[in-house]
Amino acid sequence: MTLYVNGLAYGSPTTSTNFSFSWSTNNAGFYTFVAVARDNDGFTNGSPPVTVILDPPGGNLPVAVISNLVSPLVTTNYSTFTITNPPILRDGLYDLLGQARDSDSTPSYQVVLRRPGETLDFANVTPVPIGGALNYQGFRDGGDNNSDLGILNLSTIPNGVYDLFLRVRGGGDQVSTQLRVTIDNALKIGQFSFSEQDLVIPVNGIPLTVVRTYNSLNPVQGDFGYNWTYAINDMDAVIDEDRQITSAFTSTGDDPYDGTPNLFSVRTGGGRDVTLTLPEGRRTTFLFTPAFRVVGGVATAYAEWQSAPGVTASLTMMGNNVINSFGGLGLQFPYFASGESRTPFEAFDIEGYNLAMKDGTIYELHRDPALPGPQTCHGITATVSATTGRSRPIRVSLS
Repeated sequence: MTLYVNGLAYGSPTTSTNFSFSWSTNNAGFYTFVAVARDNDGFTNGSPPVTVILDPPGGNLPVAVISNLVSPLVTTNYSTFTITNPPILRDGLYDLLGQARDSDSTPSYQVVLRRPGETLDFANVTPVPIGGALNYQGFRDGGDNNSDLGILNLSTIPNGVYDLFLRVRGGGDQVSTQLRVTIDNALKIGQFSFSEQDLVIPVNGIPLTVVRTYNSLNPVQGDFGYNWTYAINDMDAVIDEDRQITSAFTSTGDDPYDGTPNLFSVRTGGGRDVTLTLPEGRRTTFLFTPAFRVVGGVATAYAEWQSAPGVTASLTMMGNNVINSFGGLGLQFPYFASGESRTPFEAFDIEGYNLAMKDGTIYELHRDPALPGPQTCHGITATVSATTGRSRPIRVSLS
């Protein structure tokens, strides 16, 4: 049995069944312990890692700042109605500017991506120093270089919406800052993709086809294993929104003898950008970009989505896309015309979307009622969790 501290062997190995190690240090910091056992055949197994933080009193907190990722504002003709979209990263290699500093000790920092609503890191994109490596805990030792944190390699990250975290450690202290970003770039190094046509249904005009696609950068578990999707129903649609499970105020129509809680998933904020995988396998984000027009002498705001450069498909919402308002001059209290004025703009759930392809094919993406947990709807489904920040269950049909 050997004890490893931050990836380095500590002390001498022991052959005792019940083992113990003595360890001490005078240096503040983060220390990860792993016990590794080796048998006579050379096979090894390690214990779950245990991290200990030594943080003596006093001192100053580290500094974590991201300075060159700014969320653009989409503003209608009235200044009372603004929409903030996450900054879009269209470069596969992005130079991140900011500060990672500590006045008490040598700092270290880490840059990670996390899917909205999830608690586990999706990818560690910390820039690796030239000729070096990250430390055992996945941090880069040292601070920023004249407010430059290094080049983020996003070429292996699937396009979509993520929360980007900058974590800075100094001694036994850690601080972090985060912001939401949209990754939408065509530089995907090492990506391997191909499609197989499984079924063709001849109809008047354009035939209906069922296409099976493999994409090495799409880490989903499909009917044919990881990385496989069906073009007709596996678009993996994700909406940039925040949701929470809450209790309904009323229980009209419920069985009065049913004691189970009357819960549903309510939208609490976030954005309305829609990220999905197109039938040809490309993953892209449609940005929510409200438009303001004067029609028949009446000024009106409309909910619209903007395609990424080079994407010929278009996305529109089902139902009336007019954004009404009340409360005086301007869009002071906006609400969707598809709903009613008592439904706050941020809480309104759009029924679904129409994805129109260049060849005339239209995919209908329907949202099911907001119920806790994965739900199944009639027809072909792509089930996703309602509590992870992803969209609720989506049904895709051809028309």
